[in-house]
Amino acid sequence: METGLRLLIVLAGLPEPTVNLIMRGEDGSWRMQFDLCYLDQRLIVEYDGRQHRDDPEQWQRDIYRREDLDRMDYRLLIVTRRGIYKEPHRTLERVRDGQTTRREWSTAPDVQLRQLATLYRRIALLPNAPPTGGWRLRQLR
Repeated sequence: METGLRLLIVLAGLPEPTVNLIMRGEDGSWRMQFDLCYLDQRLIVEYDGRQHRDDPEQWQRDIYRREDLDRMDYRLLIVTRRGIYKEPHRTLERVRDGQTTRREWSTAPDVQLRQLATLYRRIALLPNAPPTGGWRLRQLR
């Protein structure tokens, strides 16, 4: 799902995020890893699957992690399956708005985001499409 989220963002014309960024402590030890990150804007975009809701231990770890990120002045956007497949336009707006609140830059206009989100949703729902839909996406370029 993280790949689908990244493709949605990049195909909409938004800047490509860093993938699987590892944050380390002052001593160099592993601290956290993020699905997608805009380090300059201190913006993290994470895909949360069902296990984040269903597993009480995971849920608690997520709470602590979010509190840590808040203390470090990072903004965290959580995206679920619905945000990728049923509400891609809203997800793109959230990512765009998260970027512009941290740093000024020009992004794709709202109309273009809506059109790309609709196209992505159609591609993602095609029967027999490979999980990433890569071959179908390349045909559209």
